[in-house]
Amino acid sequence: MSKTNEVSSKARDITVAFKTIGCKLNQYETEAMKTILRQHGCMVVPFDTHADFYIVNTCTVTSRADYKSRLALRKPKRINPDATVIATGCYAQLEPETIGSIEGVDMVLPNDQKANIARHILGDDIPKLSELPPIQSFLDRKRAFIRIENGCDYSCTYCRVRVARGKAVSIPAPRIINEIKGLIDNGYLEIVLTGVNIGLYHDDAVSNLVGLIKEIMKIDGLYRLRISSIEPTEIRDELIDLMANETRFANHLHIPMQSGSDRILKLMGRRYSSSDYEALIMRISEKIPYIGLGGDVMVGFPGETDSDFAKTVKLVEKLPFTYLHIFTYSPRKDTPAFAMKDDVPSQVKKERYEVLRTIRNNKINIFLNSLIGREETIIPERIVNGVVEGLSGNYARARVNCINNDISEPLRIIVIGRDKDILIAKKC
Repeated sequence: MSKTNEVSSKARDITVAFKTIGCKLNQYETEAMKTILRQHGCMVVPFDTHADFYIVNTCTVTSRADYKSRLALRKPKRINPDATVIATGCYAQLEPETIGSIEGVDMVLPNDQKANIARHILGDDIPKLSELPPIQSFLDRKRAFIRIENGCDYSCTYCRVRVARGKAVSIPAPRIINEIKGLIDNGYLEIVLTGVNIGLYHDDAVSNLVGLIKEIMKIDGLYRLRISSIEPTEIRDELIDLMANETRFANHLHIPMQSGSDRILKLMGRRYSSSDYEALIMRISEKIPYIGLGGDVMVGFPGETDSDFAKTVKLVEKLPFTYLHIFTYSPRKDTPAFAMKDDVPSQVKKERYEVLRTIRNNKINIFLNSLIGREETIIPERIVNGVVEGLSGNYARARVNCINNDISEPLRIIVIGRDKDILIAKKC
């Protein structure tokens, strides 16, 4: 028996569990690691069950993400004291000693070793890989995330992820196309393009992100394409026009705002003014009716005064957001902002968060109510007791009764009401 066959035979008895903290890119890379281990015969099992190996793909975008990562790393030994616990991801990349000192953690792998996860579990007989392989499945859903680039060339003063991920590197377009074709062949209905800063995508074969999207649209069987968070400075009219005119391009954009104060934006190292951001959002909403528009807003950045926050509130109230991600600033090591005095009291941060949360909830209500009576198409994600739940193109979640329990195809629905943040619909 060859060494490869010996390893594969051994691997059939090995169970591996994964926990992913953080972004869509982390989720994609977890699925790629699962692909590698399954190819070598390992069995992937749920994280809260008995396993031989537990792999936690950590995140460090906020102090809360750090906390969640540490919590996840402490759990496996309570399930199986004899298990091997492996930490990887951005938190592990930047603070290997801190992660390695957590009781129960046996191994810390930097991001560039995710491709060689099989070697670290099964031994040196496994060939080395220079990059993660294309994924074949994604979280047992009908929507799959695809990595198109990694890293970021921006210099936002609060961001630790750019330090962990390095400079922007784009995945070759032919590989992306082939990966998407494989997922479509496996029944996936929606593809979501993701990365650290996808607007920086460049490949000579397609030029830029818009060129890549146009090539993807040529793929037979593609039902819906969505892009993940994109910086406002990377959105061109060509992208807006393409979304407005291509029905398979999901009418949804998540565009980080961070602050409505030009002074704070400058301190953050952002590359636009509040008026630039406002003009962009208004142009998009006028061009694409009923678009799902999301943004990120940070409260409590060092030096943020009541006046600065009032400008943020005014801008958020004015813009047609359909949802909002609100973050409370927390000092991050390895960032320029870490050297700034964190002078906004925690209670003030909480109060500012609550002000924006109230505005956000109101905007969600306005948007969802505007969809009542409209026809939408959802990609089914799950079915429970004959009720299908799925996501519309404009990023609204909906539920609809389904008699035949079939979630293999998109569902055309008409919205008839709401249950909190979920649309209630019937089939057209």
